Amino acid sequence: MQNGTCPKCQATTVFMRNNGIDIGEPNGVWVVSTKQRRMSSVNSYVCTTCGYTEFYLTDPQVLAEISQFGRWTRVNPSA
Repeated sequence: MQNGTCPKCQATTVFMRNNGIDIGEPNGVWVVSTKQRRMSSVNSYVCTTCGYTEFYLTDPQVLAEISQFGRWTRVNPSA
């Protein structure tokens, strides 16, 4: 979606806004990355043709903690 094309319907009617969809907090979302929660803003992408939506955390520290501290399970790529 970040390239402007919807992966679901291939339309180019993708729009983005930082924290564009209120999912609980006006300045982002709480992420459990270590033993505590951290706030991260979220880039929201929406395809106005089919409604497909994606969210991307923007805080590099939160992203690093998710991969380092073992509280999240890594998804293995499909063969």
